[in-house]
Amino acid sequence: MRTTWKTGLAATALGTAVLAVGLLAPAFAQDPSGAKGEVAPAAAAPAAPADDREPLVRKILDITGASKMGMQVMNAMMERSKQDPNLPPGFGEKFVAMAKPEDMTNLIGQIYLKHLDRETLEAMLKFYESPAGRKMIEKQPVIMQESMAAGQRWGQELAMKVLSELKAEHDKTDGGEELLGGDDAAKK
Repeated sequence: MRTTWKTGLAATALGTAVLAVGLLAPAFAQDPSGAKGEVAPAAAAPAAPADDREPLVRKILDITGASKMGMQVMNAMMERSKQDPNLPPGFGEKFVAMAKPEDMTNLIGQIYLKHLDRETLEAMLKFYESPAGRKMIEKQPVIMQESMAAGQRWGQELAMKVLSELKAEHDKTDGGEELLGGDDAAKK
């Protein structure tokens, strides 16, 4: 399989997007046990019977603007997708048009319900309603934006280092140009 520097950067951009989703809101915390749960599809009906914590979760998601930040990340990803020659023209625009913020909120809400008890949700809400919590909510979009940019720069720099090392290793054995998809590879 031929690997080009563009493929490496595309993978890095995808990794950056995944990292950014992890930075969406402070409440997107990982399960400390490291367990990986299944996420219900967006169209799935809420679990029955209704969980009495749902109003708390909705209020936390509303007050933190989690779905708005999710849309911000998605829009940034779609802007980058316009530069991906492997996606058909119009993909980003169609994806954004079909995306529904409430689907993101429903998915996140189910994850909160799975991992957080009432006491934790109440403490989170108390924090977000406090002056420090409101300040965090206010600053979270710019923190996320700067984190995404830093993650993208870091990922691109690391990708270039990895590709450079792979090219050097490949040069020792096979000539190396094809690994990075250089013009010399097309002439061979």
